[in-house]
Amino acid sequence: MRNIHTWNADQAKAAGVRSGAARRERLAERLALAKAMAAPAPLEARPGFVGQQLERVRVLLEKVSGELLRASEPRDVRDLACALAQLQEQERELAGRPRAGSLRPGTPDPAALAQVPAAAPIIELAPAEAPTTRAEPEQPAQVLGNQP
Repeated sequence: MRNIHTWNADQAKAAGVRSGAARRERLAERLALAKAMAAPAPLEARPGFVGQQLERVRVLLEKVSGELLRASEPRDVRDLACALAQLQEQERELAGRPRAGSLRPGTPDPAALAQVPAAAPIIELAPAEAPTTRAEPEQPAQVLGNQP
């Protein structure tokens, strides 16, 4: 006969406690990571090279944006738009902001939900009146070129 291990109440309780502790630890790590990524250091607090490079990229962003507004040739517009996209990506990385969609939204905070104002009541509008029809049908317009 095989020895089948069954769980008793004490074992299940201990496993639940360990599981809850691990879940809380993972949540704390995710919150710390999200907080660190959401609040990048200001430009002045960035260390030497990164701060200088960020400043250069932002100056280039302004120049390329101005050139894009003045460009009239389709090829120039395309090239400047491509350069602008690449500079924006560099600026995002240097500023320490996460990529769009890289952070999952957390569960809403009940205290924050309590501060959301209630929606305005819906106003019911009266149905529009049907247009009135004429008692007599319209006379067809006469064609000028076919007169007898």
